[in-house]
Amino acid sequence: KPQKRCKTRLIKPTDQQVTDILRSKLESDFRFFVKYFFFHTKKQKFDFGEHHDVLIDALMDVYYGRNQNLIINIPPRYSKTILCVIMFSAWCYVRNPNCEFIHLSFSDALVMENSDSIRQIIKSKEFQSLWPTLKTKPTKDSKSAWGLGDSGTFLAVQAGGTVTGFGAGRLDERDGDNFNFCGALLLDDLLKPDDAHSDPARKAVNRRWDETIKTRRNSQFTPTIVIMQRLHVGDFVGHLLADT
Repeated sequence: KPQKRCKTRLIKPTDQQVTDILRSKLESDFRFFVKYFFFHTKKQKFDFGEHHDVLIDALMDVYYGRNQNLIINIPPRYSKTILCVIMFSAWCYVRNPNCEFIHLSFSDALVMENSDSIRQIIKSKEFQSLWPTLKTKPTKDSKSAWGLGDSGTFLAVQAGGTVTGFGAGRLDERDGDNFNFCGALLLDDLLKPDDAHSDPARKAVNRRWDETIKTRRNSQFTPTIVIMQRLHVGDFVGHLLADT
């Protein structure tokens, strides 16, 4: 007798299953997270170049504890801030809502804009549909300083501004050989480009790092990410490299 053919039955996943799969993909794949939320917040595709993949690999080394300190030297308009400050911070909060970040720059307007961009991603309907429990605290929700979850914080301030009372990272971020990323110092162009050839301006930024900024790490393992273009051999990056 001829055998009867089995009918193929397609099982459509439920809305909850689709949501769970999407959430898992976004949490595990930072590159996908960038593509997804850049499209939903900017209404356009993120145009990945080879240098973006290099940056992502470097950020993942920091996140997973393979490298504590990262210096990124790239000219303007290469999407380094949106990738390494805005998207990276938002993704880290998804992984650990209790992260504590301090974000500094020469420009008060720049750090406020970056801080607000992270807040807007978190407040977006796409984000909230996936992580509804991750909300900014009503009692602490300004562009300069906001809270998330039980103890997550983000402080955005001009390089010369007050950071007393705030810290980046957490005391318990390393347990033996195990590292749990809990935030970082995010330093994006501490020195104004026009001041790169000013000895007093360069020395002031370098002194600010030595005397104040680097003491804001909550543990010796808290990462520092420095983003800036090189314009002088004695600039902030030159100061850091001379100190290694």
